[in-house]
Parts: sequence; structure tokens; C-alpha cells
Amino acid sequence: MRKSLFLALMLFPFAAMAAGWNSTTRTDAMTDEETTEAYIESTTGDRFTLLRRSDGSVWGYLKLDSPHQFSVGEQLIARVDKNDPREFNDRLEKLTESLGDKIEAWEWNPSLIGFRMWHGKKDEGCGYVSQLYNGSRLIFRYHPNQSTTRDLLFELAGNQEAISKAVGFDISQCP
Repeated sequence: MRKSLFLALMLFPFAAMAAGWNSTTRTDAMTDEETTEAYIESTTGDRFTLLRRSDGSVWGYLKLDSPHQFSVGEQLIARVDKNDPREFNDRLEKLTESLGDKIEAWEWNPSLIGFRMWHGKKDEGCGYVSQLYNGSRLIFRYHPNQSTTRDLLFELAGNQEAISKAVGFDISQCP
């Protein structure tokens, strides 16, 4: 009995850290359109979700665990492994709106940010989604307030099947 309890206590922290990627499919009650999303949670309870929208674009959503919040006017910085950091913000949306043909690229609220990661055109390459698919670690940096930064770490290992389901094809087939 004592050995079993000791073994369970020793294995518990590792089980909590090895949550891994999941995918779910939802059907819209009004349109009957199916959406599949891939998601992972950090050890701190924050969640990163990837999905393809009805316009074909692929979006990332970063949801903070309570009580953390994004600052107003937030700009996310993301980095996969040792690749160059990439900034996600509302600039593309504002620029295209000023030119008269707005491209939705950013959604903000205090605990959830959605951002367009890829246009979704497979024949033009898979862009940032390829980095996620082939990477091992994703870091997001955000600002809870003007004087503070916070980094969120997500392990990318074991993501290939979930990401491929979310975008609707095998990313390894991308040119």
C-alpha cells in the first residue's frame, strides 16, 4: 500500500506536466458548419487554441488563466524554438480598413486574444503554422500592464495530428 501511494505521488507531477495536445470538433447550431480546433494548456492554466475559420484563414487564440489579463492595446510576441519572434497585433486590420478593404486579423478582450496566423492558402505555403507543426516550444510574451511583461510557455511536442485536424489537411504536405 505504501509503495503504491509513494509511486502515485512520484508520478503525479509528471502526469500534470504531460497534458499534451487535444482536438475537438463542434457543430454550429445555426449553420451546421463543423469547426475543429487544436488546443493545449500550459502548466499555469493558460490555453492556446488553433482553428480554421469559415473564410479559410487560420487563427490562434490565447486565453489567460484567471486572474491574469491583457493590457488595452496589447501586442503579442510569439516565438517558436529559436526562430525569429513574430508580433501579432491589430495593425494589419487598421491598415486594410484605412484602405477600404478591412481584413479581420485581431480580437481583443481582457483575458482572450484572437489573431490571424495564416491566410490559409496551402498552395502558397503554410507560413507560421509550419513552425508550430515542426517546433518543440512556443513562447508568448504579453504585457499585463505597461511596466510588466509575462511569458507563457507551451510545449509543441505531439501536436502534428491535432494541428492537421484543425487546419483540415496534413501540414507535412505543405510546400
